[in-house]
Parts: sequence; C-alpha cells; structure tokens
Amino acid sequence: MKQNVSILDFALAAFVAGALLALLDAWVVSRHGSPLGWAMRTSMALSFAGLFAFVRAQARSTLKVQTATDETRAAALTFAPEPSLAVLYVVRDSRFAFRAGFDVEIGAALRAQTRGRTFVRLLLEPGRHRVASRHPLSGARTEYTLDSGAGQVIYLQQDLGWGWSQPRQQLRLLEAADAQARIAQCRMLQPIAAAQTRAA
Repeated sequence: MKQNVSILDFALAAFVAGALLALLDAWVVSRHGSPLGWAMRTSMALSFAGLFAFVRAQARSTLKVQTATDETRAAALTFAPEPSLAVLYVVRDSRFAFRAGFDVEIGAALRAQTRGRTFVRLLLEPGRHRVASRHPLSGARTEYTLDSGAGQVIYLQQDLGWGWSQPRQQLRLLEAADAQARIAQCRMLQPIAAAQTRAA
C-alpha cells in the first residue's frame, strides 16, 4: 500500500507557519528592522509545511515493532541452524534514516520492518524465495531471489542511501563472518505480527 503525504497536514502546517512568520515579521518591523516580505514568508511557510507533512507521513508508515528480549537476542547470536527450516538474517547496520521503518517482505507477505542499526531473524521453508526491501511511504522496492535449504543460515544486508526522488535500497548477500560481526553490533527486532500486516 502506497502512503501519501497528507494534504491536510500540509495545509495546516502552512497556515500555522505563515501566521507565526507574519507575527515575527510584525515584531521585526516594530523594532525598526527590515521586513521579510510576503514572498519570503510564503516561501518559508511552504518549505516548512512540506517538511512537516513528509515527517508526519513517514511516522504513520512506520509500524510499532517490538525489540527482542535479551534472551531471544542471545539465542539469535548463536547463529544456530534449524533442522527442517532455513534461517534468514536481515541486517540494517547503517544509521541512514535511523528512525524510519523499511519493510522486509517474503513473497507477498510483510514479515518485518527494520530501523537503523537493527536486524531480524526469520524462518523460511526450504525452496526459492523472493525477498524484498520496501519503503512504505513511497512504495519503492528492491528484490533479491534466494534458494534456501533445510539447515541453511543465510545473511542479507539491507543497504539504504540517498536517491533522486526516493531512498536507494539494495539487498546483498553477506559472508557469515562479516554478517555476524555486523549483527552483533545491532539491536534485534521481532518479526511483524499478522495483525500488523498492511491491507493491500
């Protein structure tokens, strides 16, 4: 589901910012200063409103996910395999967009949402899977197809960065030693509960 910036949020923020800037302008003039002028106030108010609306939309697209308990994290850091299933670790160890949630989907199912400096541990049935990293605000996504076997432990890095119109995303396979060192420095998040899955 693609999230849109709210027009109401934008309009309210622009109105409040415009009113405050008008008051500030009047105070400056009363002190014999140079006025900002209508054009400057409008430009500043619209810039603030755009930023405010974007932040609000990003916050709404970020789900409430639970931090794993110390015991669960300690067990995950043993990197033990599961006899009849594959284990997938997805690690996002950068601080880019630290508080923004980015979805991790397996096939069509939302399985987790990461933050900066976090990781998740997911269990997969043996076979081929399409893993996706998705920005819930814009709907932009990138995919990685992997083949998993019973007893296998797989590590994917979720890389994020600046793009022209939306965040740049990449999923890439990591070697075990590299991945485990990265994961050990991160907070563990619980997988997404079925009740939190977004409607299509």
